[in-house]
Amino acid sequence: MSSLALNAFEGKEFSPEEEIVSICARQKLTEQDKQNYRSIAASGNIDWDKVLGVSEENQVTPLVYRNLQVLKGFPDKIFMSLRESAARTMARNTLILSRMEKFSRKEDALFLKGFPFAVDVYEDPSLREFSDVDVLVRDMDAFGRVLSEEGFHPDDNEEDDGYRSQRTYADKDGLVIDAHVDAIGRRLHSEMTGLGEGMWEGARHLEYGGLKLKTPDLEHTLIFQAVHLAMHHGFSGLKWLVDINEFVRRYENEIDWERLLELCSKYKVKRPVYYTLLFTRDLFDTPVPEKVLDRFSRVRRPLDRWLFRKIKNSFGTDYLAELFMFDTIADTVKFVFLSFVKYPGHFLCFGRIAGKVVRAAVSK
Repeated sequence: MSSLALNAFEGKEFSPEEEIVSICARQKLTEQDKQNYRSIAASGNIDWDKVLGVSEENQVTPLVYRNLQVLKGFPDKIFMSLRESAARTMARNTLILSRMEKFSRKEDALFLKGFPFAVDVYEDPSLREFSDVDVLVRDMDAFGRVLSEEGFHPDDNEEDDGYRSQRTYADKDGLVIDAHVDAIGRRLHSEMTGLGEGMWEGARHLEYGGLKLKTPDLEHTLIFQAVHLAMHHGFSGLKWLVDINEFVRRYENEIDWERLLELCSKYKVKRPVYYTLLFTRDLFDTPVPEKVLDRFSRVRRPLDRWLFRKIKNSFGTDYLAELFMFDTIADTVKFVFLSFVKYPGHFLCFGRIAGKVVRAAVSK
């Protein structure tokens, strides 16, 4: 399925099924949200199986299930399927939470993405689907030894070509921990931005039940989520935008937007942060200050709409986003050059993807 965010940016209308999922993919519904849902449901022209499919593909089923309990007006069989899916998420999250208490107390481990969001941003951890636990560590070998003592083993099928700076571990229950030695998970990105070391500065301490864990400060969390969504996922996957919407609403009065702007300039990641905030605001009416978007908007380029269309419709979206989400053309050229010099295997991937985009553009 194409990205809802990119469809919105292109001015395309959502299908009724996509509209329902986008309305329900939030913790709190406004009266306007409820009215919008009732208008769509009243049409009777809804493929509820597709609603289920869109919900599961975007990993927002627990939120959709909870909100549809209030909204009503859907077939019983769909509700049962949503409930079963939400129950699986709850069971898995409960398992993860029970296993993570020991690791969460490590001072040299910084937790990222789904796990800390589930316990900090969401009212109920079972509302946030996540398939693995992402941890930023200073010493991969030392952390690996701790994992080994707890029954985790490295993924033997994972190839390390030097480009990715992470290692995946799994246990007998299928719990996966993805350990990183830099924030973005790709060594070249860390060299280009310097974001990795900054993530440790001013880290926050979170508590949930018996869990005590560290996660980046508010501004670094927001920057990391934006860069991850843009460069790793090509803006696909509604759950990442849901995270950002809920995070901004949770910390609306605590985020230092001026500091965020300064850090984005320092790390040269204004483009991914700008578009992530823009897409989130447009989808969920997220309270991002307009003056912040105005200052970010200087990185918008005339060909961006064309670019996002190619990202959305092309194979290898993350590679395209990696190439075009740098703040300047000079940084993009530098990235390509360093890819060729240091990681020729990935440089060839960029070349193949660029060739597909050029052929697609010429054919239209």
